[in-house]
Amino acid sequence: GARGDHAVRGLHWSPLHPTKLATGSEDGVVSLWETAAPLRGGSHAAGAAGLPRAVQLHKFEAHSAACCGVAWSAVNHHLLVSAAADGSIVFYDTTRLAVVRTLCSDQSFTSLAFAPDGLH
Repeated sequence: GARGDHAVRGLHWSPLHPTKLATGSEDGVVSLWETAAPLRGGSHAAGAAGLPRAVQLHKFEAHSAACCGVAWSAVNHHLLVSAAADGSIVFYDTTRLAVVRTLCSDQSFTSLAFAPDGLH
């Protein structure tokens, strides 16, 4: 399938914006979603069982292998980080929709998380 049409391997709700969701997929794509996006006229899109439908805001294609984990910073609501099986950790500014830093390792990653203080 097209990049972004693969199984989700990781997801994380934004701790500071409860309607924003980040996902990481099998093909390495990291997507940003809005789960309460209004349609024209102010009504909300309804998906299965009447739940709000998620709208994809942006997709990053910074990994060359499965993205296994995504995490939002609890102190910087613009900072998102992802880790992948290709050994990369990528930091994103979700306001500018830009990659701000990439770290590389010889080891593949299967998950990641910020420390409880949200700084590391």
